Amino acid sequence: MLNEINKLILAASYENPSLNRFYSDDLDEPNLKEIFRSCSIALDLALNKNILVYRGVSKSTYQYLGDIVSIDPNASSRERKPIASSRTMMYLYKNLPYFKDWPDRYRSIFFTNNYKSAKDFSELSGTLGHIYLIFPYNTTKIACVWDDFNHSANLLPIFSKCLYGIYHKMISYLRQNMLIEETEIKTIAPLSDVEAMPKLLKYFNNENIKDLYNIILSEAKEAEIYDSEDMVEILYSIASKVDKSKTYNSAKLFKEILSSFNSMLESSSQYKLINSSMLTKAYTESLEYWTDEPCLMIEYEYFKEDINEIRKIYDNL
Repeated sequence: MLNEINKLILAASYENPSLNRFYSDDLDEPNLKEIFRSCSIALDLALNKNILVYRGVSKSTYQYLGDIVSIDPNASSRERKPIASSRTMMYLYKNLPYFKDWPDRYRSIFFTNNYKSAKDFSELSGTLGHIYLIFPYNTTKIACVWDDFNHSANLLPIFSKCLYGIYHKMISYLRQNMLIEETEIKTIAPLSDVEAMPKLLKYFNNENIKDLYNIILSEAKEAEIYDSEDMVEILYSIASKVDKSKTYNSAKLFKEILSSFNSMLESSSQYKLINSSMLTKAYTESLEYWTDEPCLMIEYEYFKEDINEIRKIYDNL
């Protein structure tokens, strides 16, 4: 009884979005067999090929969830707030055609094939947390990227850094030449760099387009010293588009910048859309996964202790 009361208290104070959940601490639960059948591909990888994917959670979250839980992240009525991802990255993810129909990161569950990463995440609160194994349903659409969505070597952080550099140089130029009022800067300041860009581009015209070219060119030259080849390539590409503009059109240029980003994503294999059968071990490469579709979660120690019972259920599906 006390345990149930504690669970209710934790549920009432839980800060994450409410999810459509099935709970069980009992492998004899009648509904569990049907759930196992729904994620049989990922279970097969775990039981027969030792391909495991992990999610770290805090101790309090584990006490709320229990040992076995089936969740549907998209059933939440609330959106999560990304902690590390910039607003520019999230804007690009939501608006670039490459990511159309991908899992919504504002509603997704995140996991990894790197046990250490999951363990480190589980201990962010300063106490020893718990690791869950994640078993996406057979029909679940999964997104993945090398190492971490926010890793500086990945393209979205690079795009974000490009826009950040150009944005601040444009603001400085417009201020120095008294082309923009401070009141206008204050209205632009709360926006992400990518949302502010079209508003700043409007202050340029056929007369000062060469200055815009030099702004972007100077950012590209700085990137040659400090940053990645991808960033240098993107900035020179943008500078080239400005230099070749016979009649300056700010809206068209902004679309061309986004189009450059999209083309680079299409020619890269960094971001992939996969299914459960394509999950891989960390020694191949460390990956972050996310999905807004149903998954089964089983606490890792519980899984190891009851693996024979879990295998028995799986074998009799």
